[in-house]
Amino acid sequence: MKEFFIIIPCYKPTSKLKNILEKISPKIDNIILVDDGNSSKKKRYLVNLIKKKSNIKLLSHPINLGKGASIKTALSYIINNFKNFKGCVVVDADGQHDNLDILKILTILKKNKEKNSFLILGHRNFSKDIPFKSYIGNKLSNIIYSYLLNFKFLDTQTGLRGFNKNFAEASMKIIENRFEFETEQLILARQTASKIQQLPIQTIYFNKNKETSFNPILDSFKIYFLVLRQLFISLLVSIIDFIIFFKISNTENIIESNLIARSIIILL
Repeated sequence: MKEFFIIIPCYKPTSKLKNILEKISPKIDNIILVDDGNSSKKKRYLVNLIKKKSNIKLLSHPINLGKGASIKTALSYIINNFKNFKGCVVVDADGQHDNLDILKILTILKKNKEKNSFLILGHRNFSKDIPFKSYIGNKLSNIIYSYLLNFKFLDTQTGLRGFNKNFAEASMKIIENRFEFETEQLILARQTASKIQQLPIQTIYFNKNKETSFNPILDSFKIYFLVLRQLFISLLVSIIDFIIFFKISNTENIIESNLIARSIIILL
């Protein structure tokens, strides 16, 4: 039975992806690679990479749609084709995740009996030895997200994540298709009161992280906008709720007034 999967979004893959597959494919039954609109040369590389590996499935986008879109493509394929699906682990293709950490998260998922949404975040230990832009970006993001979402996140930008079927199905409703998708997952987890577990993992960077497709200025702005938008919506709803309650409040029956105000907000 195919119950647990590894998902690897691939855009401009390098030999590091080959190293990942060589280490984990003998130990993991179900791996989904998503070719996110690579050039024909890169696509041939992916096809050759999985030859004679029956446990690896390659899905393709005709153009580059983004990491979030790649994850949703894989989830859609899994949910629609495997009724016994219980959970998955998303792994970056750039070699920044140790295979032992990948297996640890997969093991936690397999042992998890959580019926509701469940999200596992692999968190790195950020020292000043890592690339400066990564150190500042992650530290700042952790502080902002933790404050706005009222939860102490240790690594908001981690690409190593595991989640169960319930959270996977909820993630399919996320509109964002690029790096913002991962931020929306954090917001989703807090909105749905999902169980969040944070697992320490190794911190691995190559060539001062110059190969990453993450733009520290543009992508960070997009991500912060999502969280601020969520905060604004919550604040706006609270204000409208208060105004409605104030307008219809009956001092003799506060509970009734409160229920009417809540009902109007839900309808809005």
